[in-house]
Formats: sequence, structure tokens, C-alpha cells
Amino acid sequence: MLYIRDSLVASATKLENDFPEQVWCKLRYNGHHELLVGVCYRTPTETVYGHIVHEQLRDLIQEVSN
Repeated sequence: MLYIRDSLVASATKLENDFPEQVWCKLRYNGHHELLVGVCYRTPTETVYGHIVHEQLRDLIQEVSN
């Protein structure tokens, strides 16, 4: 869950990655700057989503860093 203060201008953002549990938004500040903010959960148990979730998390980090 991601809470954003009412005074901030935020818009929901969908990333291309298939990581199962994530939520993202862009915050606009100083009129034209944007900041990407997100929350993701990685379960410590591989049996929930399988071993592919580790690769998806690496891909997610790569996508966000670009």
C-alpha cells in the first residue's frame, strides 16, 4: 500500500515488469520535476511465486533505475 499526501500531485504508474506485488506513482514537484515512488514486496518463500520471482525483481530494479 502506498499513501500519498493530498497536497502532492501524484499519478499512478504501471511498469512493464511482471513482478507480482508492486505499486508505483509519479510525484510532480516544483512545477515540472517528477519523482518515481514505489513499493514492492518480495516474499521470503519461493513456493509462493516460484524461483522466477528473483529474476523478475532484478528486472524490476533494472527498469526503475533506467
